[in-house]
Amino acid sequence: TDGKGCQMDAWLSESPAPGGGEDGYHVVCAMSASILYVYRGGVLTASPIEVKVAPDGDVRGPLAAVLQIGNIIRYTHDDGTPLEWEKPPWVIFTTTGKRLKPT
Repeated sequence: TDGKGCQMDAWLSESPAPGGGEDGYHVVCAMSASILYVYRGGVLTASPIEVKVAPDGDVRGPLAAVLQIGNIIRYTHDDGTPLEWEKPPWVIFTTTGKRLKPT
């Protein structure tokens, strides 16, 4: 476990993956209906980021704010040409692989 009560062994690593880790991969543990712990980059830490669920039950907004999840993906091509496109919606999965859909 992560020491906070979550069975996270299969999802967390002791250190970032080579090259800085997988951009956009984060592990979230729901401690209660209103408190989430976020492990940025899927790295086990003694101090995960605590995120409070919005009063209306919105999880995505607070997570997007803390993790700085934007709506646009931007890269620069090898020739210097900027590439930009709208990011597809991000998803949340349970530990059993069930996709949670927004209501």
